[in-house]
Formats: sequence, C-alpha cells, structure tokens
Amino acid sequence: MPGFCHRLPPWTLSFVCRMVSNFYWRHVKRDWPYWSDFFALASLALLTIALHHSALSGSWRWDDGLHLLHTTQYSWTALFLDPEVLLSVSGNQFAPWNLFLYYVNGALFGADARLYYAHHLISLWAAAAALYALLRQWLPASRAWLAPGLLLIGAPTFQMAQQLMVGHYLDGLVFASLGLLMQVRGVKAYGASRGKTLILSCAGALLYGLACLCKEIYVPWVLMWLVVSWVLMRSARNVAVCTAPVLLVALAYTIARLLLFGDAGGYYGGGSGSWEPARLFQSMAAIPGALLGEGMRSIAPLFVVVLAFFAGTLASGTHVRLMVCAAALIATLTPLVFLASSNPPWELHARYVWAPWLLMCLIWAMPWSKSLQRLQWIACLFFVIFVVWQATILREGDQQREAMFDAHSRMLLQPPEGVRYWVPAEFNSPVYLTFATYAAREALHRKGHVEGEPLEVLRTIPSTPEEHAVAQAWDRECHCFKPLLTLAPAERDAALNRLHAERGMLMPGAHPMADVYTGPTPEMVLDGNRLQVSGSIMSEGPGNVLMLANWFPSRLIASSIIREAELDNSNSQTVRFKILFESTDPASASELKKNLCVLTQSQSHPYTYILLDAAAPSTACRILLTPLALRRPAAVQH
Repeated sequence: MPGFCHRLPPWTLSFVCRMVSNFYWRHVKRDWPYWSDFFALASLALLTIALHHSALSGSWRWDDGLHLLHTTQYSWTALFLDPEVLLSVSGNQFAPWNLFLYYVNGALFGADARLYYAHHLISLWAAAAALYALLRQWLPASRAWLAPGLLLIGAPTFQMAQQLMVGHYLDGLVFASLGLLMQVRGVKAYGASRGKTLILSCAGALLYGLACLCKEIYVPWVLMWLVVSWVLMRSARNVAVCTAPVLLVALAYTIARLLLFGDAGGYYGGGSGSWEPARLFQSMAAIPGALLGEGMRSIAPLFVVVLAFFAGTLASGTHVRLMVCAAALIATLTPLVFLASSNPPWELHARYVWAPWLLMCLIWAMPWSKSLQRLQWIACLFFVIFVVWQATILREGDQQREAMFDAHSRMLLQPPEGVRYWVPAEFNSPVYLTFATYAAREALHRKGHVEGEPLEVLRTIPSTPEEHAVAQAWDRECHCFKPLLTLAPAERDAALNRLHAERGMLMPGAHPMADVYTGPTPEMVLDGNRLQVSGSIMSEGPGNVLMLANWFPSRLIASSIIREAELDNSNSQTVRFKILFESTDPASASELKKNLCVLTQSQSHPYTYILLDAAAPSTACRILLTPLALRRPAAVQH
C-alpha cells in the first residue's frame, strides 16, 4: 500500500481533499438536519470529560467492595429471579441493576478499575444525552441542551461521577428518558398507525420497567407517562389505551415490591411507619442547602429557581405546563418523603438529591415569554454561579474521602514491600471502611486477580522496632498511609486506640449479612418498656465490634462493652456486653425482644459477620443469614 501511494501523482491528495470538501459544503452541510443535535451531544461529551475525567484514576470506593464480593456469591440471573438473593444484596431497596452493573463490568474489564470508571462516565454522558433527546421533542436544540448541561455541573453530579456504586442512578435516567420519549412518539403516531403506537408504547413501558429496577426514584415517573399522554391526546379513552402497557408494568413492580419487603419505604430507619412531620419537614428543608449552599447563601439562587418555575409555567397562558410541572414535582418529592424520614446527610450522600437537582435543571429549560427571555439567561447565569460555588466547596471534602478510599484499596491490593500490618482509618462507622476494603480484596482474590495473603489489621501494640517497621497506619494530615514509627506520638496513639476500642454499631433494619451463627445466645430481660441485653463472646484479639440489628423504633439508652484478657493466652479474650433499650410501651418492648439480633464481625476475616444466636435457623434472626449455599463457615474462625 505505501508503494502504491508513492506512485500516485503529487496533485492527487490535494484533488481528493478538494472533492471531499466540495461534497461536504454542497450536500452534507446543507441537507443534513441534525448538525445542531450532533454538536449538542458532542459538547455534552466534552463537558463530561472536562469536568469529571479525574474519576478515571479512581480505585474501589464506598460499597464497591461489597458489590464485588456479591458477584462471587451469586449468578447474575439470581438478582432478578431469586427473592432470597435479592433480599440478601439489596436489604430493603429493590434495585438489582446496581449489582448487575458490576457483573457487566467484571465480564468486560476484569479487575481494571479505570475501565469501570470509563464505563461510568459513558453512562453519565448517556443520561445527559437521553434527557436532551427527550426535551428535543418540544424545544429547539439550544434550549434542550440547557437542562442536561446544567445537570453535569451540579454538586450531586460531581460526587456521583466519582462513585461506581451509583451507576444505576445514571442508567435509570437513561431508561426513563428514552422510555418517555418512546411514549411521546407513540402517542403522536396514534392517529396514523395504531400498530406503531402499540409497539412504541410497549417499548416505552419496558424501558420504564428497567428504570424502576435501577432505582425507586423512577417509579413515580409513571405520572409523566399519564400527564404527557393526556396533554397530547386530550381523550381519556385514547390515553388509557396508550398508557396501558406502562400501567401494567408499574402494577407488577408494586406487587413485587410489596411481596418482597412488605412496605413502600426506602432506607433503613425510613419508611411510612416512621414518619414524623416535624423531622420530615426539617430534613426536606435542608435539600436546597445541599444543592445551592448553606444558610443565607442558598436564599438568592433558590428565589431565582422559584421565579424561573413560575415564569416558565405561566408563560404559555394555559394549564398545560402547570399540569406537567405538578406531575414532575410529585414524581420528584414522593421518593424523598420516604427517605427524608430517616434524616440522611444530604451533602455526604449527594445521590439522594439527584432527583431534586434534575427537577431544578428542567425548570430552566422552560421558555419564558419573549419579553423576558433576555432576563431568563441573566437569571440562569446567576444560578450557575451559585451552583458552581457550592460544587467547588463540596468537592474539597469529597476529594479527601475519595483519596482515603483509593489509598485503602491500593494498600491491600498492592502493599508496599515488607509491610505486614496496617491500621486503617475509621469512617462512616467503626468497621465500614475496613469491611468494604477487605471485601474488594477478597472478591478479586476469588476471581484470580490477586494472590497471596492480605495485610493483617494491627491488633497488638508493637514492642520492638522491627515490629514497628512492618506496620503502616493512616495519617489524617496527609491523607495517606505512613510507617507507624514516622507518625507523631499523639497520632500513633490515636490510631492504636481507635483499633483497640470495643465498639458497637446500630443497624435499624435487618437484611441477610451473616455467613455463620454461633452461641451463646444473648440473654434478654424485659422490665416494663425496657429491654436489657447481655452476653459474652470469645474474641480473637482487641478491637471487637458488636452490631445490633432490627431495633428500630426503640432507642438505645445505655451500653457497656468490656474485654477480659486471658492470662495464659492474650489472643483468646472474652468480651462481655450489656445494652439497655427503651421502647414506647411494654408491648413494643416485648416485640423488640422477639426481633432484636446481635452480630459480631470476624476479626480473621473482616468481610464476614457472625450471628450470635445458637438457634438462628429457627428464630426471627434467620433473616440475617445469607442463603445457605453461599455461607462460608469453614472460612470463619470464631
């Protein structure tokens, strides 16, 4: 081929370039009607890369380790077909697509986290692109671009772009947007071809079902199917025909959800049974602060958003936009009502406000009246300034947490030469970070990506310089691991005390998480509306963690955990605990006694929990045991 090219006359390349250029300017540029869409989608891709490319350097963070471990325990089909497996991996959230993404990524990319994040960013761009495609059904390209463009610069998106565990939120938006787009196309084709309408409506219903399996926040979007169909058709009979497929899917989802969980609620401690109006209102009122800024800083941009909402709603002078906006508002707030009752930290888990942020972005896509359009762009620019300001403020804390997770993952997967022990940080709970990191390492080990034994958690204070030399601890100042000897004395003592403390955890609900069960069963004594729980367990060393599950809505009022070392064997110790709960009345305390479960974390295998119940298979606490075929009792020492 190179020889052939060298034999061509020197003017050939210039001639070919002129021909291609002439064809482009005379035909493609003039006749192709999608250039504006092409540039819109390309600019969204560039914006995604420019703002969020740092995710490509990430490692396993947050719940990644737990999800990776689950992929070694279950087949991917069991996520959708086996209720026991779904309960085991989801707790009380009906979102199997979350874990399914790890199966897909694992099959495609093995253990290369960079490619996982590349796929994640593609999903983020696809979510923005699908939203753009939906809005293009009514708006010109420049205005349809505004909502997905704003979506990419918000504080929730900056955080979610760095977390693989929220990929199902992004895919859910892709499915929901494309499903609604199919519905719109089907409704518009109703008069010309009812067969086409049926096909598109069924396709939209299927995509809606996938969105529901991604995350519960997309379930109320069925309202958008109904309202948009009514706006376009204005016939109850025709709307019923066109929305029948999606209504059937929504009904099937609701029945499956209630059969599995017995409630419509969401996160632990939430749900319809725990609503307190004052706490609910206080929690919901904090959402604008998480998106736009704390205190007075959020008032100005929030006022502008409200102004944009009314200006856009009333611009057409009809009730159509008002109806659509009301449906969007209900679809956004309904899932938050269930979640807000548990008073979650919105800024730490910004994915919780993904739906409100999406709604804010959509508000700016609504055209104002012609006389106010210049004012709309000025107001939008003012809004963007505050959004970027808030995102910049939150990014500092997010980056520190991301660096912490990355450092812990790399410490276990690629430990420095000669290091045998480590002292991990404590974050989110006494054992969360340790559990998640060991789970990631164990999952990759089972798949053959990691060999050898992992580092051991340091459980005894080193007595010689040689023992100090093979231990590293987390340094909060540099957000990195350092040799134990190089830490300041106060920091070193704090790290060791953190590991040696006897700690407890509270988990309001209960879902399968224990691989084994053992005795003795804790003793529970009722005294009116109070329940005293006491018992003892053998410990493999200092730093025992006790977990109390399924205690909500009672409250813990006193606890004591004492370790008694054996004189002849320092590694064999007895941990005695005494815990006091208070319920609203004696009947509630009696119910608590039936449901309360106690677990401890294995110290030799920190990704495993042990249920303290000698008769677990025949008691209420059996719900905490993972499916029998998947337990690994031989791997657990207790």
